[in-house]
Amino acid sequence: MHDGKPCGRPIKDGNKCICHSEKESKVIRLFQQELDKIFADASSMYYDLTGFVFPKEGYKLPKEYNKETYFRGAKFWGEADFDSATFSGGADFVGATFSGEADFYKAKFSGYALFSRAKFSGYALFSRATFSGEAGFVGATFSRITWFYSTRFEKHADLSYCKVGKDAVVTFDGQELQKKNKDMFSARAYFMSCTFAEPKNVKFRKVSLGKCAFLETDLSGVQFVGATWAKKPKFFRWFPRNAVYDELAQNPEHKLIEQLYRRLQINYVNNYRYSEAGDFYIGEQEMMRKAKGSGWKVWRRIVCTNFIYKWISYYGQSFLLPLFWMLAVLFLFPIYLIYDGIIKSGYWNAFWKNLSFVTFNRADISKYVTEPYQQGIVTIEGLLLVVLVTFFILALRRKYKRKTF
Repeated sequence: MHDGKPCGRPIKDGNKCICHSEKESKVIRLFQQELDKIFADASSMYYDLTGFVFPKEGYKLPKEYNKETYFRGAKFWGEADFDSATFSGGADFVGATFSGEADFYKAKFSGYALFSRAKFSGYALFSRATFSGEAGFVGATFSRITWFYSTRFEKHADLSYCKVGKDAVVTFDGQELQKKNKDMFSARAYFMSCTFAEPKNVKFRKVSLGKCAFLETDLSGVQFVGATWAKKPKFFRWFPRNAVYDELAQNPEHKLIEQLYRRLQINYVNNYRYSEAGDFYIGEQEMMRKAKGSGWKVWRRIVCTNFIYKWISYYGQSFLLPLFWMLAVLFLFPIYLIYDGIIKSGYWNAFWKNLSFVTFNRADISKYVTEPYQQGIVTIEGLLLVVLVTFFILALRRKYKRKTF
């Protein structure tokens, strides 16, 4: 049992008691009597149903559990009816097996709720259930239709290492909650290292994923319908982009987050949602840049291509940024021409002369620029403008061409 002690009940079927017997022919009346004794025992600190084998039908479970309840390793051959059940204490379903339907519709868990390594072979219904304490589904297996419709996780929810079978359809639907300005996941939720046999059968609909971690989970085929992500500012807290919680949590696993962003980018591109895909591409490039190292290695991050790519066109996602730099060069370089005495007749004359140097009338340079170092500086300006124009055209092309089919 839960405390490590033997069951203590008389042997009824072979070498097991009526509660732990796996025989389908066991007497339901005797099984129900043992259940009633457990829930009627006021002296016990908890309800201990560890390893119980519940028959397909004929028994009845209570709707109120006002103590810690242990269904650890229990087996439900038929429907597990916890519809509208209330668990005032903790609920332990670790390693439980649900061969039939697992009905937790409108169930309320005030304490912890543990379903780690539980196996749901039939339908699993957690719609409108409320988890006020921590909820754990670590390593749980879902084999058929599973609904988390308007389910509330008010504290940490851990669904890491979950397995979704080939015939399973798992849906997290928060549409009704969003209408009430509530989130399905109020605190952090973990979906790390999950395995989906058919990713398209896993859907997040109208759910805020700003506090959800998906590290090492392949999301390239998962459905995201109206789902929202965390936001991270692009430039000095301006223009926020979509980001995953793993990045905001300052997770040092940059390579793994880079992989997560790449898979999300594939997902959104395949669904023609290019704006979000662009944000995830930025996230991927940011992780590549940060993976170069920090501290004494920071110089590698500064001189690396990603750093330059970021500040010239924000990884090719912004055409306004190279346009800004082009204008900055064109409007600031005339100040140098005046300062060095190349042009002496005012700013605007220097501006137009500089524009002619770098565009149409380059032959006129030799009349004004005589020193070799001056010619070199003007040449560098021209090359810089060519690079900026190239980035501008590529970013503009990327923004509008990808919106065509």
